[in-house]
Amino acid sequence: MGLFTNIRRMAAGPRGRLLEDLVTAFNSEQQLADQLRAHAKAVPYPSLAGSLSDLAGGNEQNGSLLKSEIERLGGTIRVPDQPVPRPGKNYWERLTFDLDDLRAMSRRYVEFAQHWDTEYPEAAALFSTLAREAGTSGRTVRDMIARSDSHAVD
Repeated sequence: MGLFTNIRRMAAGPRGRLLEDLVTAFNSEQQLADQLRAHAKAVPYPSLAGSLSDLAGGNEQNGSLLKSEIERLGGTIRVPDQPVPRPGKNYWERLTFDLDDLRAMSRRYVEFAQHWDTEYPEAAALFSTLAREAGTSGRTVRDMIARSDSHAVD
């Protein structure tokens, strides 16, 4: 973060900073849902495509929870340009990208939960729930990685 970004963030006060974190989380959920759906379309095993699509649906549900919390606090959602999903050479590599993103998301949610625990316990509880769900999704993807061939070509 740059100096002016930090100054603006501090001037927004706790509620404004919480709303920024919620919007960041919402955008991350939407981005990962898009990525999982794109990766599901390229799965060489039809039975596993449904698993990735289900995980994407879970991310969209999490986004809905975050949107409700943002609206409850009087905030608005700023949807940035959606980045292109992380491509991979094969199914295995795409899954490793998904796992990395889920792990990073879970860590970020734990940090948010710890940060907001005192001032906004409802938001902290939501972040804790989302961290657990990202961890569960990560374990699902990790299992899919274990069953896939890292040398297979699409």
